[in-house]
Amino acid sequence: MFRDPVANPSDPSDVFGPYDPSTDVKSYIESGLQKLNNVSVRAAFVGTTGQGKSMLINTLRGMRPTDIGAAEVGVKETTQATTEYQHPDAPNIVLCDLPGISAQFPRETYAEFMRLDSFDFFLLISAGRFSEDDMFLASIIQKLGKPYFFVRTRIDLDITNHLDDYGTPEQETLRVIREDVTESIRKHNMDSRGFLISGRLANQHRYDFPELKTAVLESLPELKRNALAKHLSGYSKDIIDLKYEALKSEAWLYAATSACGAAIPVPGLSIAIDSGLIVTFAVYSMKTFRLEQSQLPRSFGREQSVNAAVMQIAKTAAQLCSTEYVIRTLVSFTASSVVEEVARYVPFIGQFIAGAISFKTTQYATGTILRKLRDVALLLARQVLETGGFGMIDSEELDAILESEAVSPALSPQAEQPQSAESPQYDVSTNEPTDLPEPSELHESTEDNSEDQGGLPALAVGLQMLARNRTPRTDVDAIDY
Repeated sequence: MFRDPVANPSDPSDVFGPYDPSTDVKSYIESGLQKLNNVSVRAAFVGTTGQGKSMLINTLRGMRPTDIGAAEVGVKETTQATTEYQHPDAPNIVLCDLPGISAQFPRETYAEFMRLDSFDFFLLISAGRFSEDDMFLASIIQKLGKPYFFVRTRIDLDITNHLDDYGTPEQETLRVIREDVTESIRKHNMDSRGFLISGRLANQHRYDFPELKTAVLESLPELKRNALAKHLSGYSKDIIDLKYEALKSEAWLYAATSACGAAIPVPGLSIAIDSGLIVTFAVYSMKTFRLEQSQLPRSFGREQSVNAAVMQIAKTAAQLCSTEYVIRTLVSFTASSVVEEVARYVPFIGQFIAGAISFKTTQYATGTILRKLRDVALLLARQVLETGGFGMIDSEELDAILESEAVSPALSPQAEQPQSAESPQYDVSTNEPTDLPEPSELHESTEDNSEDQGGLPALAVGLQMLARNRTPRTDVDAIDY
């Protein structure tokens, strides 16, 4: 039977539990996938009032202060006790606003009263110099063996004030404040570092904010890191790569589910299952990369900052998640599909062959689309970094992502070569075709190539019919994954 996930899972076996032979394999996989998506993460934001905790919590949840469910932001005392905020897209991600040490919450009882041992990591928040109470809390957390980070907020206001009052350039202000924070941490022998940020949603791509997110994620066990990475807002290469790794670690489960479906000898069923699973995974990945059109205004912080170029990026991402594009991707693996359709009618061993081929086909398609969505996200990251969302992007770069077929079907880390956010490449040498043919082109070449392609044109026509007649068009915004 399944066992409940442990409190701090660090390995997939902690979530899946031992397999019970009396349990249906497909149900076992689907249950494990659901549990992976429900791995809990609890974060503590600690500091006295007026330090910018609430604004930072809202930004990490991709919310403005005026959004329903946002943490209250203001100059009055807003934190009298622990307040928990669930991520709007993932209730298993909980960000907790904790009051700092005070007469109401003294040092002697603070750790026990706030249940500090229940949190996965801590952000010690200050809009000025860190106090002795902050350092005392850091020492307690350090003894607990939990990761913690010093976060110096409202750095944008410091920069503006120093420029207006003293004419100090931005970089000089950052240098002075950074040295002060570093010296304070060193003086108290704390095993951590400080980050200078502005907690505003529109500034989450500036200063040390991207580095803070990366440092937090890298401090967590794998399963918790993946759970948090998938739901962090913002665009930076490091965060996109971590999201990609998290999604890649789940892709094989979709392929395994497909393999279970391939063992059912119903003509045409395997292809339908593959395409539906792949579309579901693609939409899930698109939303994780925050490429859906409705996510972009929230990610940039201002409606007017989402220009035509950025919306073109969102449109490209939606195309990658369409049923038609999935069918096109499956065409490139058609020869295996032909073998699968035959193998499923061979008694006993044939079903195992069909399952293996279906697994490989789905793995290839999910891996291809996942990498392309990552490349779209990297283009968007470059857009944000270079222009803040107002610049233009060459549409040929997006077309290259849609039309390229230079993606290895392997999903192992060893087979993966990270691509630069500045210049994604799609023409690397692989055993796969570099130009994906349209099904109609394959149909037209039946007479000359049918023997060499092992029935490829005939199945390509079948896939065309499946896309046009037998498989309903998928509204990517309506898929419940």
